[in-house]
Amino acid sequence: MILGENDNLAAPAGHSFRASKVALFLPVAVIAAGYGLLLVWLWSTGELASGIARMAAIVLAFGLPLLMAHAALRYATIYVQLRDGFVQARPGFPHRGTLNIPYADIEDTEIKRGISRLAGSYGTVVLRLKTTERISICDLRDPEVICGEILQRVSSLSGHQTGVDAEPAKTAIAAPNR
Repeated sequence: MILGENDNLAAPAGHSFRASKVALFLPVAVIAAGYGLLLVWLWSTGELASGIARMAAIVLAFGLPLLMAHAALRYATIYVQLRDGFVQARPGFPHRGTLNIPYADIEDTEIKRGISRLAGSYGTVVLRLKTTERISICDLRDPEVICGEILQRVSSLSGHQTGVDAEPAKTAIAAPNR
């Protein structure tokens, strides 16, 4: 098969990382459980005809499917792929487009976690570029592995460019900004 200039390669080199289902669907489950328990409590106290019961029913009937659709769209569109010369990242819905970040432009990586540090192994990977720009990809599963592999590729690229072993950058785990 002859490939032209604009043809895509059949198989990308490197590892591919996806979003965490827990990170995306756990908030939906917590909201559903909270409003469901509220409705059960209102039913048990005989207040099912109250305004708050109607509001809870509306959230469960209309809001919950919208939240589930949003989580499913984000799950389907978030990924990080480590290619030969660059990181290919898609921040996911509602953001459009794919980011191609050369390893030579990456200065360091950072992992940010909110309350998620209690619930599982997922978080936000922040790529700090040499231009002081930061690129965040949220809700990724195993962010430590992603950052480690990116830093390994950045340091091996630096070692090849300079001819000496470059000291790898350190991965920082930061608390959420409040």
